[in-house]
Amino acid sequence: MELRHLRYFVAVADTGNLTQAAERCFVAQSALSAQIARLEAEFGSELFVRSRRGMRLTTAGEALLPRARRLLTEADRVEQDMAALRGMLAGRLRIGMIQGSPPSLEVVGLVAAFHEQHPGVRLFIRTGASHDLAHDVVDGDLDVAVVALRDSDLPAALTATPLIDDPLVAVIPQTAALRSGVPVSVGQLVELGPFIHYRRGSGLRRAVTEAFDRAEVDVEASFELDQISDMARLVALGAGVAVVPSSAVSAAPERARVVALSDRAALHTITAISSAGASAATTAFLGLLRQAAASPR
Repeated sequence: MELRHLRYFVAVADTGNLTQAAERCFVAQSALSAQIARLEAEFGSELFVRSRRGMRLTTAGEALLPRARRLLTEADRVEQDMAALRGMLAGRLRIGMIQGSPPSLEVVGLVAAFHEQHPGVRLFIRTGASHDLAHDVVDGDLDVAVVALRDSDLPAALTATPLIDDPLVAVIPQTAALRSGVPVSVGQLVELGPFIHYRRGSGLRRAVTEAFDRAEVDVEASFELDQISDMARLVALGAGVAVVPSSAVSAAPERARVVALSDRAALHTITAISSAGASAATTAFLGLLRQAAASPR
């Protein structure tokens, strides 16, 4: 068994399709199929159920998958650590990020800066919900992720690097009958119109829900979106009110106002997470994140 065989196996497991897995691995489909068959022969067990609909893991395949991921992750770390001893970084770095990260922590820009500093590292970026990204780091599918979760929300297997506590603010119509400059409670907020929520499963959704729970206020979302800019635009169009991170609305949309919340515990907490024994590339990227978070905003 070679590491490339495990990479082929994981690619087929992820895609459920030989053609897509072959494209991902840059090999001919016939060669990949032959190597999967060879791996099955070595283990003495079928790893996939083959059908017209694709490839599905057998019980043996499901048992192998997490172990294969861990082996491949460790092999990548060895490659990176050996390169680090030669004074350079190499291998790959798989980064997860939420869509609503603060502009002051512009992850894509940091990825570009990292690539300029360490061109020998292959970079892969994936966006998703915070809890999904955390599980991907635990499972070895990601090396590092920027999420909207606090230490208490994270699996014990992860190492957390706190980055930013971004205060939540209310976005309300310009015509709302509230005194200018006075913080608003979430109880007052829901009296101003329908509530516009961020999508379920996100760290922002959790933080906003907790603010309503602390105030013992029930709220039912009239809208659910996955773009903060769209939430603010809906408010400006008179569709309702919203609660968003302050950094996301540094300039209020026309026909809308940004108002502080009276609940000072209402925070959008941004954290970088990685697994124990992080690679040299992961450690270097975490350093960039910490530097960006500490910079004056």
